[in-house]
Amino acid sequence: MTDDPRSLRAELHDLASDVAASSGATTRARDRAHRGIVRHRRNQRAAVAGLATVVVLAGVTAAFALGHDSRHSAPPAHDTTTVAPSTTTTTAVANTAPPSTLPFVNRSPYAVPSVDQLTPANAVYSAPFAWGKADNQVSFATTGGEGASGGPAAFLADRVGNKELFDHSNGRLVFEPKGMAPYTRTLDLPSPAVTAAVFDGNAQHRLIAAFYNDLVVYDAFDGSKIGSFPGAGPSGPEITRLVVARSTVYSVAEDGALTAELHDDGSGYVPASDNAPLEPGAITITFHAPASQLDLSVSGNGRQYSFTGTDSVSTIDVRAARALPDGSLVLVLTAVQSDVSDPDRPRMYEIVRVDASGNATYTRVDAPVGYLIYGAEFVIDDTGVAAMSSTITGGVTISYYPF
Repeated sequence: MTDDPRSLRAELHDLASDVAASSGATTRARDRAHRGIVRHRRNQRAAVAGLATVVVLAGVTAAFALGHDSRHSAPPAHDTTTVAPSTTTTTAVANTAPPSTLPFVNRSPYAVPSVDQLTPANAVYSAPFAWGKADNQVSFATTGGEGASGGPAAFLADRVGNKELFDHSNGRLVFEPKGMAPYTRTLDLPSPAVTAAVFDGNAQHRLIAAFYNDLVVYDAFDGSKIGSFPGAGPSGPEITRLVVARSTVYSVAEDGALTAELHDDGSGYVPASDNAPLEPGAITITFHAPASQLDLSVSGNGRQYSFTGTDSVSTIDVRAARALPDGSLVLVLTAVQSDVSDPDRPRMYEIVRVDASGNATYTRVDAPVGYLIYGAEFVIDDTGVAAMSSTITGGVTISYYPF
């Protein structure tokens, strides 16, 4: 069997369509002060004054321990919002088919147990990628300066064991298909300073990478550049998070606001229209403060969920979220942890799955962040959750946890 990515298009498309958009299923607030620490090889998030992240309980990583490792945060204090003063709303989108229309029994509010009370889940596999430049390795640093360092900026993985990583520090894609030798494809990056990236999970299987606010689109099978979209330059905002919903690529601002950047019109990506409506399958998330409550609303079926914790001492964060075709909702939750001194210490994450009948299950995943700029990453597909973790000395590990 050849290692030409085109010959693996079917397999990789299955991987992409199953899991690509879980990383795009949630928004992430970029803590700039902490980012400076991250760029200097420290990857733990810290809450920052002025980024009004929502307090929820010491649980889901301490209680609801919906902590903060990235994506959702309230607007700065000087901003206004259309919701009640005690809430802040932000939207996450997932590249997924509209959720099932099966009858749904809403059992809200769901009481999320403390994550430290849960037994860690067993992964069906854990695949290591050491630091380096070999085909089965990834890098965390370049000579490009600030903004260029860090482990892979995006990844895909499925239950079978197919894996693909955007190894931006080495300027390439790393493929590890199940049962085959790993191989790479070089990318023509305009700069090593990638500020955000996402696989779109569509049939064409593309990688979208942001360089400050310029966007470049690559064929994620062979690494060829297929589109380039200049941004506003220094006068415009930096893109620090990208998500995909069906045919639209959105950037996510620090206050959670979504801006449609690109839209696939059938012939490929083109600049998106201003004020383009959200695609079906979008998940709107509302944090309540000081109450330990998180509300979610899934577009396309009107389903609404409410989650509560027990200890109001942690800052809530949703690391990933996706509404599955079978009618279930899956979240990966964690709590803000301000200690940045030991990036190899595993952080606790809670996977919450609410099935179509409204029954909830809770499991735990432990993952260190190492040299991953935004902390551990998660990809949700129809059968489980893939996680990308890292340690300073060991490299990157991709693990898969079935439902």
